[in-house]
Amino acid sequence: MNPIKKLMVIVCVVLFMAGVPTVSYASDADSARVDELRENALHPGMWALMFQIDEDIVPRPFDGMSVAAKYHMSRKTALRLGLSFGFSSNDNTVDDRTIEDDTIRWDGSNTSTGNSQSLLLEALYVRYPWPDSYINAFWGVGPYASFSRSESESESHNIGYSRYQDRYSRHYAVGLKGVLGVEWFASKRISFHAEYQAVIRYRWGFSERTTSHVDTEGSLDERYGKAETDYWSFYGDKVLFGVSMYF
Repeated sequence: MNPIKKLMVIVCVVLFMAGVPTVSYASDADSARVDELRENALHPGMWALMFQIDEDIVPRPFDGMSVAAKYHMSRKTALRLGLSFGFSSNDNTVDDRTIEDDTIRWDGSNTSTGNSQSLLLEALYVRYPWPDSYINAFWGVGPYASFSRSESESESHNIGYSRYQDRYSRHYAVGLKGVLGVEWFASKRISFHAEYQAVIRYRWGFSERTTSHVDTEGSLDERYGKAETDYWSFYGDKVLFGVSMYF
């Protein structure tokens, strides 16, 4: 873990400890005043949209998701949901001719097509042990699953030469994520939060590639390759900062 990430983890843990309430012997009048100052949106039935704040200070859906939201089941418990999806497609053709010293060195075309899809779902049970604190500490745990797929084809043709390549891959992953963080309400419906994340996951899948060449003499060279993935991994150095809007 590099020094910057270590510092972020330390800051997150210190803030979490600051969210742990201390024993107080204030009078009833003082307690009523403190409770009024601690008003927040941690109430049953409240929803929140979560956004991440990075170095560029431009909010985006939390933790790289397409949509990140939270639903409070009670003052102390919430369900956090994340959905990430992606899709891309391309279809390109480039014709090119190169002439040197009145001789055609290259006269061919390059064509490429492809598409990819990805999907990730996660659901975390989140617990707020002390929902009336000035700084609200929380922890959470829950599963996630992801899927990705891609395929592409490319062709290159030149004088007396052709090349074709076909690629395909498909991968899956399941895991368990744990979070430890703090949340501070700037107003009743807007909060800032920081959290440390740890993830353990199992990933498997495969990719394959077929390549064929036809040279100037008409000889065909065709090759096929396949790779399979199957492994466990653990990530425990991720710290995120964000803002939530409650409604």
